[in-house]
Amino acid sequence: MAIKETLQWSIVKKYARRAGKEVLAIAEAAYITLNDPDVSWRHKSVILGALVYLITPIDALPDFLPGGYADDLSVMLTAILATGHAGKKHLKNCRLKHGLKEPDDNKEKT
Repeated sequence: MAIKETLQWSIVKKYARRAGKEVLAIAEAAYITLNDPDVSWRHKSVILGALVYLITPIDALPDFLPGGYADDLSVMLTAILATGHAGKKHLKNCRLKHGLKEPDDNKEKT
């Protein structure tokens, strides 16, 4: 029984670390996009609102719960994707920097 529980916790910890890395990569991309002179002030205000949501202690899902980063992740990802090409470019660079793989767009579909 203990081996099964240990295996389950190792899986949970693996996905929790991945979610935490995703949030950090997206937050860093948001910050870089916020400082990008090519991004309009309207898009910057959306990103700023998402960053404020990320650092406030009041969340829709508290971070200590399983899946607690899901709301942070969705808010930040929506803000980045709302900026268009600049946000996507910064997000890709930050994901690579944090060791997160991008989906292979050139992969042949079988």
